[in-house]
Amino acid sequence: MVLFTVREYCRRVLFKSPAVVAVSWPLIFLGLCQAQERSFSVANGPIHFLAISPSGDLVAVDSFDFKASRHEIVLFDVEKGKTVATFRYERLGSTFGGIVFSRDGKSVIASGGGGGKAGISYWGIADGGITKQMVHQGGVMAMSDRWLITRDFPVCKKIWVYDLETQKEVAKFDGLPTKVTDAAISPDGKHLALQDYDKVLRVLEVATGKEVCKKDYSARMKWMLFVHDEPTLVATPITSGGSAILDLKAGKSTDIYFPAQAISADGKIAARRGPFVEVTEKGLFKEYPDSVYAYSRQRKKVIATFPIEKDWKSGPIQFTPNNRFLVCAGAADGTVRVWDLSKLKP
Repeated sequence: MVLFTVREYCRRVLFKSPAVVAVSWPLIFLGLCQAQERSFSVANGPIHFLAISPSGDLVAVDSFDFKASRHEIVLFDVEKGKTVATFRYERLGSTFGGIVFSRDGKSVIASGGGGGKAGISYWGIADGGITKQMVHQGGVMAMSDRWLITRDFPVCKKIWVYDLETQKEVAKFDGLPTKVTDAAISPDGKHLALQDYDKVLRVLEVATGKEVCKKDYSARMKWMLFVHDEPTLVATPITSGGSAILDLKAGKSTDIYFPAQAISADGKIAARRGPFVEVTEKGLFKEYPDSVYAYSRQRKKVIATFPIEKDWKSGPIQFTPNNRFLVCAGAADGTVRVWDLSKLKP
């Protein structure tokens, strides 16, 4: 038996036929089954942020329309394949600080819009107008469907946590030892992950400020992902050299070879776009070429590969809340790609 690396397999088999490349990969190989990829032209410029509605049928993107020279939020129905609404706005700077759907799915919440230098705007999906706004301290670091994290840039040693539903400050962390570079908050709002300039990752209890976990790393953790319904944090360095899985309850950390950039709501599947290397149990290097991948946490292996064009520049990548679809936005061309994961066995 002759074994090839994934890169060699793609070169010899997948890329052998010009006809396969010409159809832009409509059929994606998922083990022994196939899944359809859908690609939509959603925006007229690069997509900076991506949000998915609680129902999973609507996608919101924050983009800059180069043709019209204006910023806009585009709502797109991925089930019907059409634009639902476009919210245009004027502001200083190039992008929002983030964009999310409200938990009831009735509003799109965005940082930086509506003319405020330090504010949150709520757009009503039904009428397309700004229904309310919120002023906050500091600059935005991270947003979720419920929580907002800000810092006192450029000092970066003070952190605020806000509730986007009540618009109230729920926690403040002052006098942190080193400048904070990255932050993430758990879906239930109980834990806050912070990484500083010294590449130290800390997980704190939001209510008490108590330090739950502290880890030193040699690289910046660009992606920090809390798993829903379990006290687990998945942290991936900017170098894409695998991920660290922190069990906050047990106080343990384990490493996996897969450099996760997104994780499903049920915590079973992780995803990324980009090449990486797996070191096998025999010490061999298994290369994965530039594609979009789905990884099973339980089976500890890649369970799906979604080939893409090498020149396609991707931006944000997320799972839909129902775990069925994986969505990836184009960082340059305004496209949104959707893959159906319903046939996968995580």
